[in-house]
Amino acid sequence: MRRKNIMAADRLNVRIRGPRARGLLSASVRAGIHLSHVHCTGDGYQARISGHEWARFQGLARQGGWTPELVDRAGPGRRLEGIARRPGLIAGLVLFLVLQLVLTRYVWSIDFSALEPEEAQAFRLALAEQGIWEGARLSEAQLRTAQQALTRQLDTQGWISLNFLDGRLVLEHTRSEVQTVQQPAEPGALYAAAGGQVVAVELEGGFTAVQPGQYVAAGQLLVNGQKADRSGDPVVQGAAGRVVARVEKTYTARWSLRQTVRMLTGAHSQQTEWYLLGQTLAVGTQEPAADDLQTVDWQPLRLGQIALPACARRTETWEKAERELVYSEKAAAALAHRSCRQQLLAEFPDARLEEENCHTQSDGEAVRCTVRYVFLADITTPGPLAPLPEGQGDGQT
Repeated sequence: MRRKNIMAADRLNVRIRGPRARGLLSASVRAGIHLSHVHCTGDGYQARISGHEWARFQGLARQGGWTPELVDRAGPGRRLEGIARRPGLIAGLVLFLVLQLVLTRYVWSIDFSALEPEEAQAFRLALAEQGIWEGARLSEAQLRTAQQALTRQLDTQGWISLNFLDGRLVLEHTRSEVQTVQQPAEPGALYAAAGGQVVAVELEGGFTAVQPGQYVAAGQLLVNGQKADRSGDPVVQGAAGRVVARVEKTYTARWSLRQTVRMLTGAHSQQTEWYLLGQTLAVGTQEPAADDLQTVDWQPLRLGQIALPACARRTETWEKAERELVYSEKAAAALAHRSCRQQLLAEFPDARLEEENCHTQSDGEAVRCTVRYVFLADITTPGPLAPLPEGQGDGQT
């Protein structure tokens, strides 16, 4: 940057000494050079001139043999000269602007707002599946795709918004409010899944075929979805509700004293992946088995309180291997007993036990457990409409 160009924005105070000083002032006026604040200094004159006319003023003075003296200057030129003498400052400023434009396209920090730690971890894992973490380059299309994916995956959230500005990704959300609307029951009937004594009938639709205190057999009709009116025409109403009965049922389970299972060995390994400005560096690469236990931890990188466009993904793998387990007869009996209870709850999830009798037998290789349960439970199972009794539903009066 040339000095005369730098001085163009300044205001200059100049001094002309000697008996012929007034002649330079007159020549400047004739040349169209604007002088202001002209006053006599005793040995000459002093005046103010614009910086962009300084070069013409000097040329006019040289032609007439005058030597003007620059007294002082005011304006930004002096500071610009200081910068021009330090080209590294200009280069640094240009580099900063370029980096500012480029680096703000990368994710520097992710703001999960007021999320609880467990919720924030779920959101972070969902974002990672979309390739979004600190240090990833983010486009508008990728942002919209990730927002749609999060809305589908995290169905407990009502509304999710991702906003990305100047390297900062802000996640906003609201919790969904679920209001259950019960759908009308489909045409059909309810039958007994097991035999027992009916304790309570709690209908939401349909026509009961049993009463409390009555004994029913497995497969017996409990609630029908149709009934004949006074004209004999069938009235259809979807059967729904509960029929609670006292049931007695026996379950059997066998548990081997020796079993080969895959279990944790205590050995573990760690893999760390570093993400920086779209680049990935993996340390400790490994290929875990399909059933190995893994924990994943995402750690944003910071320099003190300053966020960096980088993060680390640490994967801890706990290895499993086949081991032979030897159970005592007491332990095997307890596990077989538990298996019987699981069978009961799988068939009747709402079962409430009233009585339980357990018998175990060992043959040296396994323990066999037989348990008789007496319990209360809903015994209904859906089925097709049951036909009306003969003479009903034929439309005759």
